[in-house]
Amino acid sequence: MAVVMGYLRRSLPKVRPRISFCLVTSLFLLCSLADGQTKQLEGIKLHYLRAEEALKANQLEVAAREFQEILRIDPHNAEATASLGAIAFNQHNYPKAVEQFQESLRLAPDLWNAQAFLGMSEMRLGKLDEARTLLEKSFSHVQQEQLRTQAGSDLITIYYMTGNLEEAAAVVKVLESNMKLTEALSGKVQEQIKTESPSETPYSQPLPSLYE
Repeated sequence: MAVVMGYLRRSLPKVRPRISFCLVTSLFLLCSLADGQTKQLEGIKLHYLRAEEALKANQLEVAAREFQEILRIDPHNAEATASLGAIAFNQHNYPKAVEQFQESLRLAPDLWNAQAFLGMSEMRLGKLDEARTLLEKSFSHVQQEQLRTQAGSDLITIYYMTGNLEEAAAVVKVLESNMKLTEALSGKVQEQIKTESPSETPYSQPLPSLYE
């Protein structure tokens, strides 16, 4: 219990899960379209690029319109549907987020990021049992660090609220281990920047953002 209480008291910085997680998976979708759908592919790609630019500028409504245009072209596009859910989540419209994520998972059940977002949305609607099931299933599959941290933090909170302190402590250890690894890697990068000349180090340019 002391481990869990210590974690909760430290209150990790609030993480706002990045909306652009779907833009990565969209590349697989674009590649899967048939050659006979060239115009459709180009249209979808154009709207994704516009949505990405809007997300960079925090223009959520503009991005939402672009994803809706993608769905007009391809009504079964699970990634675009999940992106609309992520926008709704960031706007604190959790009922709409749940609706969008459920639809995206109906279309593509293996979208783990969408499942994590769905669990986080259900938690904010007070549906702890549903949230716990979704987060337990998706947590180990989520690769994006910030989303994984937020999903894990939500799972810890649910475990603590329901008296499952051993389970909460286990997730705490996973998150703290990930944080130590990230800090270690960051330290190595910074040390390499200091010791190598700009012409030699691959890190002489600013590190890319999560949107890139």
